[in-house]
Amino acid sequence: MPDILKLVKRIRRECAGKDIWVWTGYKLDELNAQQREVVDLINVLVDGKFVQDLKDPALIWRGSSNQVVHHLR
Repeated sequence: MPDILKLVKRIRRECAGKDIWVWTGYKLDELNAQQREVVDLINVLVDGKFVQDLKDPALIWRGSSNQVVHHLR
């Protein structure tokens, strides 16, 4: 996780104004304190595991219907 945090901080610094999206197999409410540090710096989080049986090519930014797009900033 420290490497992801460093990367997100670098992107924030070097690419000001760009949105940062992160996809995770975890649910937002399951994230630990270290993962929350990353979430505090990103714009959008797509959470939830990809489930093949719920795959829907019509979905935008998600692979399966159980995944949720959280617009954070």
